[in-house]
Amino acid sequence: MKKARFYALYTLIGAVSYWATDLLIRWIVPQDLIHVALLTVLVPAIVSLVYFLLSPRHPHSQYVLGLPLFMLLGIWLFGPLTVTLGQGSISSASLVDVLFMWAIFPGTTFMLATYSGSWGGLVITSCLLVIYSISVPKSKASSSSPLPSTNGDPKPDLVNGSREWNIAVSLFLGVGITAASTVAAFWVESELILSILLWPVRLIVGLIPPFNIGTEEDPFYEGTPLHILGAMLGLILSAIFNGGVVYLVLKVTRTFRGSD
Repeated sequence: MKKARFYALYTLIGAVSYWATDLLIRWIVPQDLIHVALLTVLVPAIVSLVYFLLSPRHPHSQYVLGLPLFMLLGIWLFGPLTVTLGQGSISSASLVDVLFMWAIFPGTTFMLATYSGSWGGLVITSCLLVIYSISVPKSKASSSSPLPSTNGDPKPDLVNGSREWNIAVSLFLGVGITAASTVAAFWVESELILSILLWPVRLIVGLIPPFNIGTEEDPFYEGTPLHILGAMLGLILSAIFNGGVVYLVLKVTRTFRGSD
């Protein structure tokens, strides 16, 4: 019964941490490319932050597998309801349809997220939470702690943690760096940030030909849905690449520390 209460709590935490951030971005940020970019990278960063804040704390450290997996369940379970709420299309006439779509998740969650622009964030968050759940060594899961043992030993720091812990931290920081870079690139219109930290976005979007809505004499090029999908894919690859760089830095630093 105690486990069931905590699992229900983690389901709600996952849903609130993801979809509350998603809805807040929808209501504050205009629907343009930065809107999609924030949904793709900032929302996963917030969910990861919530996970890292909870996972080492008692009693949540006793549920190292349940915490990320039930957070994931909450995100997919409440997806149809929150996406429909965010679009303002819930009414008495469509209530039956909303309940039907809610009943046949997760298919409708993915479908609605694709239409609303949350597809990239949903995929990244799902992958991160699954990785967090499998990155915990079996010995740590059985000892009910997501971190290396603290029985008389100091807690691992960012560099000296286990390989699995460093992978999880690197992925989290990779998403965070990508999110911050995306916001900064749009606000300050920095070509340098796009070229260094978001180069997959620039590469993929640049390979997709724009659509000319003008004339041959006076061309006017406009982005297409393919550019949006390309930007999402580029953001995912940017997060993976930046996380890989962070992991490499941690590994090199750990090697130099070990040689001292």
